[in-house]
Amino acid sequence: MTGNDIHIGKLQLKEDNGLYTVTALVDGAPLWFESADHPLRIAPEAIAGTLLLPAMLKGRNLVFEDPLCPVWLENARQIMDFHHDWWGWSPVEIRSSHQEQPVRHEGNKTALCFSGGVDSFHSITTYPEPIDYIVTVHGYDIRLSDAAGGKHALDNIREVADTYNVKHIAFRTNLRDHHLAGRRYHYSFEGALAAIGYLLADVKAHIISSDYSRDAIQRYHIKTGSHWYTGPLRSSADIKIIHFGEAFTRDEKLRQIAHIPLLRTHLRICQENLGSDFNLGGQYLNCGKCCKCMRTLIPLLQTTGLDEFKCFANKEHIDDCINEIETSADYACITYEGFIAIGVSPVLERSIRALIWRSRFLNKRPWLGRKGKKILARLFMSWRDLKQRLSGE
Repeated sequence: MTGNDIHIGKLQLKEDNGLYTVTALVDGAPLWFESADHPLRIAPEAIAGTLLLPAMLKGRNLVFEDPLCPVWLENARQIMDFHHDWWGWSPVEIRSSHQEQPVRHEGNKTALCFSGGVDSFHSITTYPEPIDYIVTVHGYDIRLSDAAGGKHALDNIREVADTYNVKHIAFRTNLRDHHLAGRRYHYSFEGALAAIGYLLADVKAHIISSDYSRDAIQRYHIKTGSHWYTGPLRSSADIKIIHFGEAFTRDEKLRQIAHIPLLRTHLRICQENLGSDFNLGGQYLNCGKCCKCMRTLIPLLQTTGLDEFKCFANKEHIDDCINEIETSADYACITYEGFIAIGVSPVLERSIRALIWRSRFLNKRPWLGRKGKKILARLFMSWRDLKQRLSGE
């Protein structure tokens, strides 16, 4: 072991009045997962999966006191090769104890990571085999410090579980607050989602919903999020990680499930709760103004209408909300073009076309940097506002 290695101590499992906690000392700081809803187990592959890409990014080898599954290790090498081809990050060495044999696990349940978003609602509705558990993690897309927001989201998801007659399991974790494991989460969250399946005491198969279609990943070279190729490689000899839903775009999924009554009160797609100016712990699950909300509200408007949707803080003046979005990714621009093809009001069409134009103009100029793109986008938006005032629109 060298001074630059990331050392992972033996995992510890504690049960205290029904609260199960798995902890490991990672690079000198504790990384923990806990649940009061279901027994947990010691699974070093769970921690290893969360650290794989952060370790590559830092160029530091991983050293485990616990033994790791040989199948998982071989799969991890393939994942690292894949991300080396994407980003140029060098694979790291993974060493673990050879004095012990990995503990064999014999589960028989199927779990689904469930955030309440379009992808997970589509999975619970269309997955072809029975699902036993839906699992939500406070500390991933809801900040661990946001206790009220976490409770609000979890209470909604428990109602979903009751409707579908499955067990809901809530986790808490400090992963995103950990100085190493939480690094560049938007690159590595697939490993974080897979970790939950490993930690549940009786799970054999763990489903991660696709966030992009296979076609979109290939066409637009999307390099973040969960991936149809790397997702199954998160598996071990005992746990099967299933990547589901990649045959459809998010917009196609939403149109397939828009009629489900639960969506009107329980759909949660907004990420603005990670900022300081949106209170997830309040009445609403979604701000109704950000880009992701727009890409949800518009197809809902085109299919079922918005009157019965109670989970958005805003459903009005969608054209004005579009005008306030500085830029969107190229794949999102394709989605917006699809909305226009289906049909929107003339006012909304003008706003969408303006967003597409400035996004593509700025996306072709990466040398501007984030700050430069932001400044130029605001200039474009100010010029648009001036033209509209002068023309009396």
